[in-house]
Amino acid sequence: MPNYTERWTEANRPTIIDPASRNNATVNSDWVALRDYHRAVGLVQVGALAAGATVNASILQAKDTDGTSSKAITGKAITALTDVDDSKIVAIEVRTEELDVDAGFDCIRLQIVTAGGAAALTSGLLIRFNSRFSPVGAAAFDEVVD
Repeated sequence: MPNYTERWTEANRPTIIDPASRNNATVNSDWVALRDYHRAVGLVQVGALAAGATVNASILQAKDTDGTSSKAITGKAITALTDVDDSKIVAIEVRTEELDVDAGFDCIRLQIVTAGGAAALTSGLLIRFNSRFSPVGAAAFDEVVD
């Protein structure tokens, strides 16, 4: 049952991919541990996409926050966005049980790949939520306003 006296910032932990115009680039969020959370969501936002640009995104898993043995999580990739998809936001949801926990995978990161030789304005957020232990603290935020 939700605790309605807690702040959203006390129960959720974001990791950012800063907004930028990218061309034929791969950009990643930091690796973060998912072991203290039940779920995560990767949000990818695109602005104007030049003709020919494509944007792909996925969530990867690893055995630690150094990215040891990193690999894809089956089914955790978006359908490629193209220049007809200007100003879209897409989400990739992950539950801890979808990780290869039997092999020691408990860390994740969001990866955004731009291709096509044309500019693509992109940004991303990887938010861990449904914490196993509350509150998680608000250290990931530059400011919290009630």
